[in-house]
Amino acid sequence: MSDPNDKHVLAAAVRGQANAIITANIKDFPEYCLEDYGILCQTPDEFLGQQFDLNHPLALEKLDQQAAVIRQTRVQLIEKLAKSTPNSQKHCEKIRSKIFYSQRAFAALTQFHVSFATHAF
Repeated sequence: MSDPNDKHVLAAAVRGQANAIITANIKDFPEYCLEDYGILCQTPDEFLGQQFDLNHPLALEKLDQQAAVIRQTRVQLIEKLAKSTPNSQKHCEKIRSKIFYSQRAFAALTQFHVSFATHAF
């Protein structure tokens, strides 16, 4: 490892059976130090994007939970994320577009359900 002061982070990740170390300081966790443990090192931007791509409904649920803890809305939290990390803007744009799409799909589905229920009886 390039910084011996970071050995405890790797030790905690190994002990906790983590899949990844999330840090803006990726230079201190080169791949060759992590590969024997099956651990990735990702920036917060990479992690957020990956989680959103893997399961965007779950990612949105987690964002909602985080927002509730700090007494903010999802939109406020996303704006805060967009400002806090240099590359998060593209991920936040993706989240915004998925939120908009999900809201429109839900509205259309609800309208269909109401229409169907009305015509079924």
